[in-house]
Amino acid sequence: RAWEGAALHFRALLTRWLHAEVTRFDLWNVEVHIQQGGSIQKIDSKTRKKKKLLDTDNTPILTKSSTFCNYFSCGFESKVGIGFDRNRKKSALANKMVYMTEGMKKMYCCHSIMKIDEIFEKMVKKNSDGTEEVVFMGVEHGKHAAQSKDDTAHPYFAKQPVSLVAINIGSMMGGCDVWRNAGRKVNLKNVDKATVEKLKSSPQNMGDKQLEFITFPSGSAFGMEQVFPGQGYRVHQGPGPWELTFRRDLGDTRVYIQIDGEFYQLDHPDRILLRHDKQVNVLDASEKKIPKKITKAEVAKFEKES
Repeated sequence: RAWEGAALHFRALLTRWLHAEVTRFDLWNVEVHIQQGGSIQKIDSKTRKKKKLLDTDNTPILTKSSTFCNYFSCGFESKVGIGFDRNRKKSALANKMVYMTEGMKKMYCCHSIMKIDEIFEKMVKKNSDGTEEVVFMGVEHGKHAAQSKDDTAHPYFAKQPVSLVAINIGSMMGGCDVWRNAGRKVNLKNVDKATVEKLKSSPQNMGDKQLEFITFPSGSAFGMEQVFPGQGYRVHQGPGPWELTFRRDLGDTRVYIQIDGEFYQLDHPDRILLRHDKQVNVLDASEKKIPKKITKAEVAKFEKES
C-alpha cells in the first residue's frame, strides 16, 4: 500500500527533525545600483526573453535590494545562468544537458570572458569608523591598479578569475562545499602573511555573521568542481559590509550576477553593496543523512532511540 510507505517515510523524517539541533542562520542583503540610462534585466518565465525590471512609473529601476541566504555571485556562472533560464526544460536530466550546453557555448563560442578584476575597479570593506580596507583592486590599462613599488600598494588577484562567489553555506552546485574544497589555496597578492594564513585555516559557519568570498580562474574550473573538487581559491572572509565598485569604462559591456539562483543582466552598473541583514533560527540536521526508503525495522529503531 502506497500510503503505508509514505507514512513510514514521513515518520522517519519527523524523527530526524525532532533530533535536529536549533542553530542560528545568517541572512545577507545585496543592493545593486545602476547608473542613469542603465537597467537590470532578467529572463521572463513566460516569454523566455529578457525583460527590464521597471519601477511603478514604468521606468527602469536603478536600485534593487534583495535578501539572500545561500550565495551571491558575479561573472561567468551567472552568464551561463541567463542562457539556462532562457532554455529551461521540465525534465531534470534535460536541464542538466541545457546547463552543460550553455557552459560550453559561453566558454568556446564567445569572443572573450570578462575577468572579475576587469569588471570591478575595487572591492572594499567598510569599517564602522568610516575607514575602508581594500579587499582587492582591479586592473587598469592591462595592469593591476594595485601594482606599485610602494609598500602601501593594495591587494590584487594572483590569478585573474572569471567568477567571484560570496557564499554563506557549505553547499553549491548540487552539494559542493567550495570553501572547504579550496583548502589552503588563496588568490591574493600583496597581502600580509598573517592574513593569508588566517584565510587558509578559517572554517565556514552559516551562523557566525561572516561571509566567505571565493574565486574561480576559468569556466572549465567552475564546471569541474563537482568532479574534481578544489578548483576555487579563497579571497576573503569577514562580517562586512562591503562595496564593489564597477569600472567606469565598461561602456556597453554586460555584467551578469546571481542572487540565490536568480540570474540578472546589468547594463551600466555603478556599484554593489553587501551587508549582514539578520539571523534566524533553523533546524540543522546536516550531519544526519535521511534515508530515501524506510523499513519498519528502521522506524522502530528511530522510535526506540527517541
